[in-house]
Amino acid sequence: MLRGISISKRFRRRGPSKEVLTASTLELPPGEITGVIGLNGVGKSTLMRILAGVLQPDSGAVIVDDVDRTSQPLERRRRIVLVQSETRGFYWRLTCRDNLRFFAMLQRPGVARRGLYDAVEAALEEFGLMEYADQRFMTLSSGYMQRMALARGLLHGGRYILMDEPSRELDTRARTQLLEQVERRVRGEGIGVAWVTHRPDELEGRARSFRVLGPGGVVHSVASVREAAALLDSRAGG
Repeated sequence: MLRGISISKRFRRRGPSKEVLTASTLELPPGEITGVIGLNGVGKSTLMRILAGVLQPDSGAVIVDDVDRTSQPLERRRRIVLVQSETRGFYWRLTCRDNLRFFAMLQRPGVARRGLYDAVEAALEEFGLMEYADQRFMTLSSGYMQRMALARGLLHGGRYILMDEPSRELDTRARTQLLEQVERRVRGEGIGVAWVTHRPDELEGRARSFRVLGPGGVVHSVASVREAAALLDSRAGG
């Protein structure tokens, strides 16, 4: 189980500081997909980044499989993968294959190079990138850049995968394929997945439960797409 307990985070910029999360508590079980939804600005991405060790909370705790990892962001990053659709970090003049090989070696230093290269070839095939494998990253369309971001994240091999709006730039077919790939990982490896989205309907029949974030990152747990959508609509109306 991955648990963020009473997480608070305030960003300090020019002028008054802004509190994004106020004692937010979120639990993500292994072996299933959990939908995470909420209106823009409620702190979904901030909470995912804290759980993954990219940010540290101002207060609260992050527990990974019953071990308190709050003060160990590097350990969190070894066990928790944050997958975002952004393309930061890629080397634009390198080919797609060379980019993925580089990140695979960086993310999994204990794995033999041959095994990593095989995993990269499998990822290129899985995400429909094989015909672009020897093209420079800079030549890709935005949709294929997002596929590269997803492939990079899923090469990590972590125990938990936090997917922040992973289908934002994907068409219906690509979105369905991605969900099927994630479901295979869940069934085959027992990983836990948080799928952050503003469209809970895309998780119909796939997510075991949902976490709906309100203002300040207050979390409500519901069991169905209908309940998640209704609660989100009520937040929008309020």
